Amino acid sequence: MNYVRITGTFMKVIDILRKDKVNRTIKLALSESFHELGGKSWLVKLGKEDPKTYALLLARLIPAEVQAEITADVTHGLEQ
Repeated sequence: MNYVRITGTFMKVIDILRKDKVNRTIKLALSESFHELGGKSWLVKLGKEDPKTYALLLARLIPAEVQAEITADVTHGLEQ
């Protein structure tokens, strides 16, 4: 019987796939629990009863503002 040695790179790929599966499982569980708690109405209640936690939740979901400066040197010629 031949045995195959598993390389470090292969194990890294396996670890990434496992983490991805765990992340998907957690996201699904969070989504299901959100709906069980009342969905939108639960968020409204949270915002009224615990505005600090609600604001922290919003801050985590809204991406940080990205500022960029774009410069270009454009040459355009019209020949007739």
